[in-house]
Amino acid sequence: MRRAAPLALAAALAAGAACDQPRTVPCPGDRVGSFRFHGTLVDGGCPFLAPDGGQAALDFVATVAYGEGDAVALCVDRADAAPLAGTRQGDAVTLQGAQQPATAPPCACALDVVERVDGQVLRGDGGAATGFAGALTNTLTLVDGGSGVSCEPDAGPGVDAGVCGAPCTARWQLTGTP
Repeated sequence: MRRAAPLALAAALAAGAACDQPRTVPCPGDRVGSFRFHGTLVDGGCPFLAPDGGQAALDFVATVAYGEGDAVALCVDRADAAPLAGTRQGDAVTLQGAQQPATAPPCACALDVVERVDGQVLRGDGGAATGFAGALTNTLTLVDGGSGVSCEPDAGPGVDAGVCGAPCTARWQLTGTP
């Protein structure tokens, strides 16, 4: 089975089950650096990710690799994680993952998520990669393309089931250290 959310939503969204024999997806290109990434929620456009009741921060380990020409990949250090692919201009990168299925606890409908990373590989005086600075954006859409009304769970009279709010977009400020 594949994982439902490649990066940030893996912690925030209850996604997929582990396979019997997880495989490590190779990172294409030449390794620029491996970083411990930390994200702080700066735009909680998805109500279930609000700092007071959701995923206000995230942490993961990933490798940035440069391919031929302007190709770049971000490979999360997690079994079955598909690399995000993109382009670069110097050390400025734009990466996007494929649309993946996702679930969110307060949503009663099927969702898809697309993750995008925009940022900069930081370099020291010797030219070695010393960090990363940028943003991670998760865009959730409804699988059926509907209005989102079907996403709000029916918990019964007088019961607050939470708010789904899909479709929605959330954005994290992202930093990476070696």
